[in-house]
Amino acid sequence: MIIVDWFKIVIEKLFFKTRYLYIKEELKNNSDCDYLNEISLNHVFKKNDLTKDKLNYLTDVGLGYLTGKEVLRRLDSENFILFLLTDEKKNVIAGSYWAFISKENESWYDSICIGNQQVILCNAYVSEEYRGRGLYSFLVRKSHQYVFENTELKKAFTIVEKSNIASNKVNKKYYGYVNSKNYLIKFMSINLFSIIQNADFTTIYFVPLKIKVNEK
Repeated sequence: MIIVDWFKIVIEKLFFKTRYLYIKEELKNNSDCDYLNEISLNHVFKKNDLTKDKLNYLTDVGLGYLTGKEVLRRLDSENFILFLLTDEKKNVIAGSYWAFISKENESWYDSICIGNQQVILCNAYVSEEYRGRGLYSFLVRKSHQYVFENTELKKAFTIVEKSNIASNKVNKKYYGYVNSKNYLIKFMSINLFSIIQNADFTTIYFVPLKIKVNEK
């Protein structure tokens, strides 16, 4: 069993990966779970929105699998919003979620092409100490609420790897269903083709050149 799991990991990393694409074009009722005890949610647009202590922490430690440099690069970009969960009692970061906003006719993120005024919610992270308390569900609901109520964005996407059972469970509950499947064809970890497929269409992109090569 361990060998089989290892083999699947190698295949996904180097050659082929399946992901689920969730899409929402309207706000679902977010009245439930408006707070989580001492946990607060802040919307961070720039480095100046962070306290000095939090900025130093993110610079030194990073956030999830993002390094400090990657976090700062995103905060310097006009395309990202950071949703930051903080345990106010302990003054520590409990989790985070990012929004990548397309401000052009076509924008690319993680081998997915989206149009103007669309957003990809991505890179969810919950600190190990706070897992199992519903923080990821909280992030999903409240980030979508913010996007649809405070911006002119018309469509929200989320991409989840097929193997991530816990994240898919949360997103299926919120979005209702998987809109499309995304197949990544790779060569030695480099994404070559990104295929979006559902019951109505199949679209193939050549990722290195960021172009559409086929649609039917």
